[in-house]
Amino acid sequence: MRRLLHPRRICLGIFVCGFVGIIAFLQWPSHPFEISDHPYFTYDLEQEEPFEKEQTCHIPRIHPFDSSIWRYLTESKPIRCKYRQPFLTYIDEVGNLRFNETEKGWLGTKLRTLSCFYEAVLRQNGSDDQIIFGPKSILPPEGAPIRHDFVRVSCVNFAGISVYSNIHAHIRNTSFFEKPKSKAHNDVRKKIYYNVVIFGLDSLSRLSFIRLLPKTYRYLQGNMKGFVFRGMNKVGDNTFPNLVAMLTGKQAYGKELKSYDLYDDWPLIWSDFKKDGYVTLYAEDFPKYALFNYLSTGFQRPPTDHYFRPFWLALEGSSLYRLSSNMCFGAEPKHMLQIRYLKDFITKYRDVPHFAFSFLVEISHEYLSQVGAADEDILRLLQDLYGGGLLNRTVFLFMSDHGHRFDAMRETLVGRIEERLPFFSVVLPEALKQEQPHILHYLNENLKRLTTPFDAHATVVDILDYSVRQKPLGSVVLGKGRSLFGFISLNRTCEDVGISEHYCTCEEEVPLAVSSVLVQTAVKSVVSEINKMLSDFTDKCAILTLSRIKSIHLLSPNSKLVGHSVAGMARKIRVVVETNPSKGLFEATLINRDNTDVYEVVGDISRINKYGNQSECLQHTIFRKYCYCIR
Repeated sequence: MRRLLHPRRICLGIFVCGFVGIIAFLQWPSHPFEISDHPYFTYDLEQEEPFEKEQTCHIPRIHPFDSSIWRYLTESKPIRCKYRQPFLTYIDEVGNLRFNETEKGWLGTKLRTLSCFYEAVLRQNGSDDQIIFGPKSILPPEGAPIRHDFVRVSCVNFAGISVYSNIHAHIRNTSFFEKPKSKAHNDVRKKIYYNVVIFGLDSLSRLSFIRLLPKTYRYLQGNMKGFVFRGMNKVGDNTFPNLVAMLTGKQAYGKELKSYDLYDDWPLIWSDFKKDGYVTLYAEDFPKYALFNYLSTGFQRPPTDHYFRPFWLALEGSSLYRLSSNMCFGAEPKHMLQIRYLKDFITKYRDVPHFAFSFLVEISHEYLSQVGAADEDILRLLQDLYGGGLLNRTVFLFMSDHGHRFDAMRETLVGRIEERLPFFSVVLPEALKQEQPHILHYLNENLKRLTTPFDAHATVVDILDYSVRQKPLGSVVLGKGRSLFGFISLNRTCEDVGISEHYCTCEEEVPLAVSSVLVQTAVKSVVSEINKMLSDFTDKCAILTLSRIKSIHLLSPNSKLVGHSVAGMARKIRVVVETNPSKGLFEATLINRDNTDVYEVVGDISRINKYGNQSECLQHTIFRKYCYCIR
């Protein structure tokens, strides 16, 4: 006789099976937000990135949609800006501030009942963090010419109540065209010169670019015939050392550069262009965390002819900004303000030698997927510039500083590799291809090679030397950098080009078990090293202890590096540990040189999860990421 199951047991069994099924489903790799519909989901790795057997450094070949990262991919959320007020004023193409006739009705009042004023936004002399406003002038119905790059507009009604405020940016024509030209400028105008425009996005690897900006990528590679470099390897942990390498050709930390508080005397590349008669621009958003201002003073003097920082400072102090949605200024996404400023610069100076460096940070710094919301906007910029003939005499570099350092995907092997390989591309004008056809061969070869921001710097110097001194392209060698227009060896190694072992991507990684005594001993040295670095700050920072080992990998070099044998080679491992009390995730590379049980940390120790305000008590650019402030 069969024994009947109690209904409660049946329900419990159904519940358990359902629960286990849900867990299994969540853990099983799936296609989030229909990634199989993505235009690069069927990316052919063998065709697009053939294996370079003879190359010493084997750059990791990873599919943009490797199945190990599917669970971390999320759909980009659109930036939704609320309509807080009308676009009542604008600056026209010739630099006049005008009323927008189509928007007056929104206020429910006639123009004659409004009193509108404008005032220039000015950088306070000697300060990179302070702005002042010029004399307030009445804005007449017919508009008024604006002689400065930035202007604040405000309007009040008949009762004196503020009904409108805005801040506008444009490229003033007067500062350059009305002043006597320098001899250097007149000289370069007589020659066959080329402009340089560098457009950057923070924290974006090459593979993330393909995933998140597919329309831009397709246009950049297809229509603009851009050269996308697969082996561009970062040389430092965060933005500062990587952009400093590109902008100066020197290592950020060490003896090559002096002072980390004021940067006026640093050998920044735009100074060389300015000296040789070019008009220059530097624009960067997210002013609190800007390249030369984070925990630093910045510049006493404007570093370039057109400098966008005062605009961002004015914007963040405005009443409209306080009412705006996230990532917005009024009804417009903030990244569009800087994009428009760059486009205006290139348009106004299309017949004048110019250099521009525009770097967008906020759109990609906090959340990796957010940058996807700007795909259409960046595509439109490229279409306007390239399709409009504004790059006919311009070498255009589209780049990033590193991959994302804190996204959840960063804890995976793919995320670790991506973080070390930022996006970098070069677009050439057709005229330059005709004049220097040999550089096409080298670019096609070098996009497969191990390259660094030092090479990017040498390449920009190469363009300037060709334009001003008529030196053939491809010959510039500066320190650890070589022009990408010339020969780069197949046998290049990380050591050759200034990449520390911790950031080198030339070695294969094999996972190891975390349970061995040797591993336990090795990882404790990571925590000890962090505490050692914080030893001067024990009054502010807690002593860290090991919480757990997240992962450990053995690093195996390419056999070409070791003569087809790893015998006698130092044993290297890469570990990720979690510490208490911060719950910080730290990644380090350790080396054992003499087959003992002693491992030492080589290079930096990376923080790979966000630390928010944990470290607010320590104002130190390097050690801040390790500190957990004692409350």
